[in-house]
Amino acid sequence: MIPDFTDLRKFTSGFLLSTLKNPTYGELRAHMKILLPCVHDQIPLQASLCLRHFIDFYYLATAKEHDYKSLKQMRISIEQYNKLSPIFEDYSNSRMKFPKNHCLLKYINDIESRGVVSSYTINHSELQHKRDAKKPSKRANYHKAGFVTQVSKFINCRDLLHDEYPEPIRSITTVGDHLQSMKSSMFELLSPLYNAAFTRFDQFVASNDERFSELYELVRYFLHRVSDWSTARVNSISNLLEPDSQSAQFYQALALNEYSSENELNRAILRSTSDFRGTEKRHYALFKEGHYGQVLSFFIVMYKGQKYNLCYCQRYDPAFDEHATGLEVVYTTENWEYEGRFVAPVSEIVRSAHIVPDFAHPTYSAISKYHYDQYLVNYDVSQYHWFEGRDKGILKRLDDSNLVTWSTESENAAVDENEELDAVVQSESHSEDIDVQILPWYLEESIFL
Repeated sequence: MIPDFTDLRKFTSGFLLSTLKNPTYGELRAHMKILLPCVHDQIPLQASLCLRHFIDFYYLATAKEHDYKSLKQMRISIEQYNKLSPIFEDYSNSRMKFPKNHCLLKYINDIESRGVVSSYTINHSELQHKRDAKKPSKRANYHKAGFVTQVSKFINCRDLLHDEYPEPIRSITTVGDHLQSMKSSMFELLSPLYNAAFTRFDQFVASNDERFSELYELVRYFLHRVSDWSTARVNSISNLLEPDSQSAQFYQALALNEYSSENELNRAILRSTSDFRGTEKRHYALFKEGHYGQVLSFFIVMYKGQKYNLCYCQRYDPAFDEHATGLEVVYTTENWEYEGRFVAPVSEIVRSAHIVPDFAHPTYSAISKYHYDQYLVNYDVSQYHWFEGRDKGILKRLDDSNLVTWSTESENAAVDENEELDAVVQSESHSEDIDVQILPWYLEESIFL
């Protein structure tokens, strides 16, 4: 029921941390992305909200650039985390008194005074090893007597050239600019069916389930909308336009180029097959109109010699409801015409989306084809998606009268940490005149402000 994403690893006994004896940092981070949607209905509201603020703090703390707005939002997230964390006191052997939890308070001041946390490590990464050892060694003659001297001279000359002729600073492009620049060359249809030959729609529909029974009719509606007859009134389905030869080229996957938060181009694969190598697959996409869709098929149709790259999807619309996870709530539109299924150009897809069931809302309708009444758009799976989608969800609020607070034994420690956090806030207020690099686009106002 959990759609795949890049860092998700599955094992025969499951994929949560309980199945990993010695999890690595990457595995811990990957499981953090799906933990909240999986457990929010099994834990108290205060615990769910606490995890939400911790994840927000993590993404802000590990960002590549900061401004005063991001530091302010980090402070808000850590304040809320400290306020809500007493819910875990009885489950912690140290009663939440361990060094790593205490060190979270220092991130804001350290980032402001020393830069981003990715610059703190003293480990020599493989990338740095290639730059400082492997590449320079290729410029030496490998004679033992002068090898170190030759490599050192090369590195010294290279660094001097970099200092004298620095690379121009790349401007960070906004999400809107990325979307406007996306053209047909930004995607590629993969895994053709029927040897990429044009196949009649009735043959394709006959080999699939009932969800595809209206596919040809929806294609005709699409051609009517994009044609010169789009303003003409349709009295019957027989008056709709038809594609050439009533056939299409069908594909099982779409390669979609996406931009990361570092302005790097990543390749995402959307699969329309419900079964891939023995595993159920459900891939979703965000469309430019703001709704989501589960992809069911990709195909190419020809009309009057013009080629149209299309996709056939099941629609999901935002519900604008509060939720304990702070994620955007969406619902299926099976009560709509054609049960919410639609045909759209592939160019209308903005990016892939990770949609998971809201396990707290199973459906009890006997006629519904879905197991859940609502779903969650899990933008925690990607840092880029998180910065873009974190303002779409509405976080549920907890009344102070229902708040679990620290025990008497821990009150003194909590007071000390609050005093330290106040000191960090005061240090921020005295640094308004410091010139720092501004992150212009992907740190927007938080929904928790």
